Amino acid sequence: MQPLLKGMPARMAVLNLGMLQGHEHLYYAVKRGYVVQTTAGETILIDGDLSSEAERDPPEDRQRSLQKYRPTTPENMLRTQLKLLGLGLDDIDLIIQSHTPRGNAASMNSVSDAPILMAQPSVELPHTPHILVNQDTTIGPSFEALFVPGRTSAQLAFGLYLPLTGAVVMACAAIGRPEEFDTGFACAWNARLAKDHAKRLIGRALRDRATLIYGHCPQQWSDMRKAPEWYT
Repeated sequence: MQPLLKGMPARMAVLNLGMLQGHEHLYYAVKRGYVVQTTAGETILIDGDLSSEAERDPPEDRQRSLQKYRPTTPENMLRTQLKLLGLGLDDIDLIIQSHTPRGNAASMNSVSDAPILMAQPSVELPHTPHILVNQDTTIGPSFEALFVPGRTSAQLAFGLYLPLTGAVVMACAAIGRPEEFDTGFACAWNARLAKDHAKRLIGRALRDRATLIYGHCPQQWSDMRKAPEWYT
């Protein structure tokens, strides 16, 4: 596949999209989205607003969805978080889904007309994305999607390089928290594969001396910059 982006990553922002209840009700963590902008002026959105899924659910399912993703306030909605960066939905050039449970698939297909990149799912989704990958894929200069199934059957992580921050490995749900190594990735679709790919991501971070961003680590979240601040 030809690279989708022309420019190199110039800056990255972290979006606060509300609270996510962790596996087996053991913890709560912030649901994160990411915006990456390139030197060519391209804007990439990674993951989206799961809280908006509840607005589209049938009434009998709506309360269950809200319980899973609350507490969420208007400040956590995707449009609000993008506005902190001076952006709107029309500014997005590429959407990337790190993984494809029903909520992510439905939400990301509803927020923008931009093309969508995601890992090849094992089941058919209600909306067909534009671009499916089943291997490590170069998205653009110094920006790579890493195919890391295990946590789910269709899982991506990301490696990129920022001018001042340096190398970054975004594990997303492939490593939600460091404690998952202690539990053996017991809640994963394929625990052995999840552990193998998690080790690969950590190895890459060590090799590149990269900042490793976990998918749902409450402790790491408190130290991270959030929109409207940028990593550059």
